[in-house]
Amino acid sequence: DGNDGHPMNGQGLGVQGQASIFDLYDPDRLRMPIVNGSPASLADFDTATAEVVKKSASVTGGLFFLTSTIHSPTLRQAIAKLTPNHFMYDPLPFDDIREGQKERFGKAELPVFRFHKAKMIVSIDADFLDTMLSPEEFTRQFSQAKKLGDGNYARFVAFESTMRLTGQNADLRLPIEPSERLVIALLLAKEVAKRTGKGAGELDAFNGVSGAKLGVDLKVIQETAEELTRNRGRSLVIAGGVGGKGPDALPLQNVVNFINSALGNDGVTVDASGQSSNLYQGAYGDLQKLVLAMNSGLVSTLVIQGINPVYSLPAGFGFAKALEKVKNVVYIGSYKDETGSRAKFVLSESHPFETWGDVNPLSDLYGIVQPTIRPLFETRSLLDQVLIWGKANALAMGGENSYELVRGTFRGLHSKYKVGADFESFWESTLQKGFFDGAPGSRDQLASGRNYLLGALSRAVRAAKEVRPVAENSFSLVLEPSIALGDGRYANNAQLHELPDPVTKVTWTNYLSVSPATAKAMGLKDGDIVKIENSSHSAELPILRQPGMRDGVIASKVGYGRKFGGRVGDGVGIALSDFIQPLSGGFAFLAPNVKLSKTGKHEELALTQEHHSMEGRDILFETSY
Repeated sequence: DGNDGHPMNGQGLGVQGQASIFDLYDPDRLRMPIVNGSPASLADFDTATAEVVKKSASVTGGLFFLTSTIHSPTLRQAIAKLTPNHFMYDPLPFDDIREGQKERFGKAELPVFRFHKAKMIVSIDADFLDTMLSPEEFTRQFSQAKKLGDGNYARFVAFESTMRLTGQNADLRLPIEPSERLVIALLLAKEVAKRTGKGAGELDAFNGVSGAKLGVDLKVIQETAEELTRNRGRSLVIAGGVGGKGPDALPLQNVVNFINSALGNDGVTVDASGQSSNLYQGAYGDLQKLVLAMNSGLVSTLVIQGINPVYSLPAGFGFAKALEKVKNVVYIGSYKDETGSRAKFVLSESHPFETWGDVNPLSDLYGIVQPTIRPLFETRSLLDQVLIWGKANALAMGGENSYELVRGTFRGLHSKYKVGADFESFWESTLQKGFFDGAPGSRDQLASGRNYLLGALSRAVRAAKEVRPVAENSFSLVLEPSIALGDGRYANNAQLHELPDPVTKVTWTNYLSVSPATAKAMGLKDGDIVKIENSSHSAELPILRQPGMRDGVIASKVGYGRKFGGRVGDGVGIALSDFIQPLSGGFAFLAPNVKLSKTGKHEELALTQEHHSMEGRDILFETSY
């Protein structure tokens, strides 16, 4: 389980962490490197790649790295010594939150949220208890906020486009259409501005909409604003997340940042000045630059690790085609997956349980990744491989192996934070504890509120005028991650396939959630297969009737439909990445104007709970959706 003393997740451990032991012993793991399509030893891999990397590194712009967010300061430093061309991309991105902070406060960073300090919480399509940012940490904080104690527990209002675990825990949940998010946020901001006297001029240009057209009672928004205002400095408004992210993602962050600033929450329940998170640092703009460089022939060698972009990116983004123009593709991973199958060199990657490393997920917070077992196969970590390449290029890497490099990093921390004990005592203590907190006792301290740049709010008002409702007889398709499979990297883990979705209780596939009214109007029952299509893509999925969804909204999970994931994951579910839209500022996990039609086919869904009868027991007397 989790580390009881850890400042972030405490005793909590996510489902993927719990199931990671099965990845270690997965018989489909790569057991040795592959060079030019043939199995090879680690020594053969080094011989084949050392000269390639050396030549590419000697050419300006020749050697590039593409990884997911790297939390390891040691690994980031090692890569930087080898090449300045390191791009990070997260298949489940939160760069709209970081960019929102930049537009509003002048610096791109991911803030720290403190739900436990809030007495009034409002979520606008933010699934913070399930798949958003740090759900184990947020669940612990939210539990503290809702603790009965003296009866002064937090109230929670959720506006959601799909039924999620977060909304199920709300005191008041309102189903919405994705195109309504920005309008709802602006209506809420306008009510807050009336009560605080801040931002009213910038919001004058927003005329709002009628409650009937919006689908949400305006009185609820007014009451929510009133309750937020009564809890100034003790409230929190959060929006975004991957599920249903659309072209309004950045303006939505602008508005939410304004509301928190106007209410005095900045520096209290949301903080990026005293502390900030190092999670999800990938940038859409960097990925665009990399694809442009690949298409221009500037990338002679590309090292890819931690992601499977050929699978997770929509074909329309052009990554797979650009990859064909790279002479040397080096892939580092546990499987010869959709991306690895296109690589010239594939390094079988060690499992985290087999290697040394470190992490820096939060300001002043550092953890040590310690091996618990010798490598089972002929594998190696990215850190060790970069070290080998660095030494082949006659670079001073700071150590002979990953253990020495990590010790070197913590020796620097020992000096930086002026820890009283000698280094060896500090090192042994950190190994035993598992982490080092350079700011103990200050995680909940108040920070000064930042100056909000009101021009960002004006841009959000203009963006709201560009929002268009869904066409008649069409649907908004919301794409969201699975709590089990994430972006699809865990598709070969049977334990995670067996895990029921916390809301629908479905296992072993993705499906299309539709409202009961939509299913009734189309004559559909659970398991009936329908066709979804827009102007460029189509797919067939079984449906599941889901109470709590608006009639014009349908939803499904990404991370399924793998072709090169392993014997367990291949062919399970349907790949939906082509419905993800690459826009100018990021990927939209929302497909508007999708048509829905019957196919006449049926698939029995693997449900762990097939009925909702109370069997004559008076458990629940009244509810609403």
